[in-house]
Amino acid sequence: MMKEALSSIEGIGFFPSLSLVLFVLVFVGMLWHVATLDSPSLERLSGLPLDSDSADQGENPRDQA
Repeated sequence: MMKEALSSIEGIGFFPSLSLVLFVLVFVGMLWHVATLDSPSLERLSGLPLDSDSADQGENPRDQA
């Protein structure tokens, strides 16, 4: 039933192509962003999940840098 309903819509084949293109663009953009991060940013980000001392005291971890 759903196949017949979707096949009766004009131009429906455009949307799967559009979603694939958008997914690939976002994925490549995130890969580019991660590949171009500098070392100080990576060091700061790598310690965030384990940095509970500043969270316990109510301080902003960005102020310590």
